[in-house]
Amino acid sequence: MTPFVVGHCMTDSRTTLTRRGAVAATAAGLAGLAGCASSSDDHESPSTETNNESDDSETGVQSEDDIPDISGPETPPEWDHAEFRAWLLDDDSGTGSRRFDYTETIPEGFGSDLPSFFDVSAATVDAHLSQSSTQVFFGAFDVDAMIDGAAAADGFTVTDEYRGYGILEPTSDGPSAAVGPTAIVIGTDYEQRIDARYGEEARLEETDETVAQLFAELPDENTISGQYGSPTGIDIAAEDIILWGVSSPEPMADSMTWVAIFEDDVEVTDDMIDAFEEISSDVTESELDGQVARVTGAPPDLSESE
Repeated sequence: MTPFVVGHCMTDSRTTLTRRGAVAATAAGLAGLAGCASSSDDHESPSTETNNESDDSETGVQSEDDIPDISGPETPPEWDHAEFRAWLLDDDSGTGSRRFDYTETIPEGFGSDLPSFFDVSAATVDAHLSQSSTQVFFGAFDVDAMIDGAAAADGFTVTDEYRGYGILEPTSDGPSAAVGPTAIVIGTDYEQRIDARYGEEARLEETDETVAQLFAELPDENTISGQYGSPTGIDIAAEDIILWGVSSPEPMADSMTWVAIFEDDVEVTDDMIDAFEEISSDVTESELDGQVARVTGAPPDLSESE
C-alpha cells in the first residue's frame, strides 16, 4: 500500500494502493515534512559563531522562563474501536484527496528525517496515521525531552499547551505539532484531532456512516487505507463509488482485501466488478453483496507499468 503522508504533495485524488510503496512512502512523507519543519540540527545559528555573548533570542534558543508548563493530557473517554479511528476527521480541506492511511508496521529508520528532538522512531512508534497533510504517531514518547529539544532548536518555539499536549510552532513555514506521552500530532488541525479523541469534535465515521461500514467490511487491522471516489486506473466513474479501501495483515503482504461501496442509485454491473478486480494482479476471491464489492488477491504488479 502507498500511505498518503503529505497531502499537498499529491496531485491525483484517485490513487491506487500498491505493494512497493507500502513502507517507503511513509519515510518519504516524513522527509517532506522535515523539509517544511526544518530545525538547526545540522546547522549552527550564525549568531553563535560570531558572538559568544549573544542572548537566547539571538540564537533562537528559548529560555526556560518562556517554556510553558505542560500538565499532560487527561485520560480520554472509552472508545470501542481501533484507536486511530477516534482521530479521523471529516476532512474536505481542498488538498485534492479525501483519504486516510494507517499502519501498525513501523520500518527501521522511521522518523530519521524529522528534527532529532521529535521522539519518533521504530522503537517509540506503535502505529502511524496520515490524513490529508496531518500525521498522528501513536506510541510511548518522552514529552519532556521533546519540549526541551524544541526549545533549544533554532527552528521551533514551545508556545503553549492544548488539553495537556505541548504545542511546538515552527519559526518559519511548516506545520505545528502537539506532543503527548501516547500521541504526537503534526498538522495545523491538531486541536480538532485532539478534540475528536475526547469526543468533542465530530469523527469521520460519526459524520459518514459509510466509513464505519467500510471498517466493518475490511478484515485486517494492521494496515488500512480508505478514500472517497474510485481508484485510479480502474474503469469505474468516481461518482459511482462512495468510498473504497484496502486492508492487509502487513503493508507488504502477499494478499490484500479491497472493498468498494457503491452509491445506492448505481446498478452495479458485471463489467464494474470485472473492472474493480483489475486492482489485484491475481484475484483469489471476488463477491458482490448489495452495493458492496469485495476483492481479495495479490497486490498490483507494478512491473507491468514500468
